[in-house]
Amino acid sequence: MEDIHRQAFRDEAADLLAELESALLELDESPGDSGLVNRIFRAMHTLKGSGAMFGFADIAQFTHEVETVFDKVRGGELEVSRTLLDLTFQAKDHVKLLLENDGGELSGFLAQGTSLLAGFRQLAAACAPPGQEQAEGPPSVPSEQEDDAGIFRVRFKPRPGIYATGNSPEFLLDDLKLLGEVSLFAHFEDIPPLRELDPQACHVWWDALVLGGTTENAIRDVFLFVEDECELSIQVVDAVDASLKKLGEILVERGDVTEEGITRALAGQRRLGELLTQSGAVSEKSLEAALTEQALVRDSAEGRKAAEEFLVENGDDIGKRST
Repeated sequence: MEDIHRQAFRDEAADLLAELESALLELDESPGDSGLVNRIFRAMHTLKGSGAMFGFADIAQFTHEVETVFDKVRGGELEVSRTLLDLTFQAKDHVKLLLENDGGELSGFLAQGTSLLAGFRQLAAACAPPGQEQAEGPPSVPSEQEDDAGIFRVRFKPRPGIYATGNSPEFLLDDLKLLGEVSLFAHFEDIPPLRELDPQACHVWWDALVLGGTTENAIRDVFLFVEDECELSIQVVDAVDASLKKLGEILVERGDVTEEGITRALAGQRRLGELLTQSGAVSEKSLEAALTEQALVRDSAEGRKAAEEFLVENGDDIGKRST
């Protein structure tokens, strides 16, 4: 069975490499075409995910670095250049060699792969803006528009057949973790009885809380190529307003329970979380996710308030020390 899957990946990879070459040739003629950049990014992304799933770790690791550079091109941080095109053509040939020598001695290819990755890393490093000296004077409190260190509530429900498309929810979640501090909550309540279980289907879905240093668009990009294979919800949690929200309000916002369900539960005059889980209105994982969100939001709001008060009280002194 493993050989069948590995051969299926080889066949898919051959098609992806042909698509990659076609897109690169077109991009050489039209370097400003974002659609071609997306085609190349998608080919690398699929090679990475499928390669890791079917045991081609060397290909997965290599294409991940190339994908990262093209993600910077997609984001406008890096322009298409002759150097980038030449490196990517060579990367395509390198992946082809790794496929053709699967199971053989690969040590001879290590130097080539290392050299190519050094070139891609050099391009990626060039995207980093040069260090700038901070302007004199006290630091200002970031405005609400400038602050991208909020909390995002993500619900990711893959369709059962997502594995058949060559995508792995686990790898997508690994990519999500690269964006910031992430709390994950796996839901197992949709797993059918063993006699009805399809071992090749995905029956698990996830709630996630992403804290700090990212944007909604960056989160959405993680799931860019599985939008048709999942239900995806991304919500911004306002740390200022949400810090005062009660557990029931958070559960209603998340879609885990209705307001009527909250009202019925509260009529028993017992702890809301206990009542909702015991009655089956929400799962324990949904309750755990909501409680974690409540705690994160409270901590974030309190930290922001403390920072603002500190800057207001000590701004002049900080400004003097920085000059």
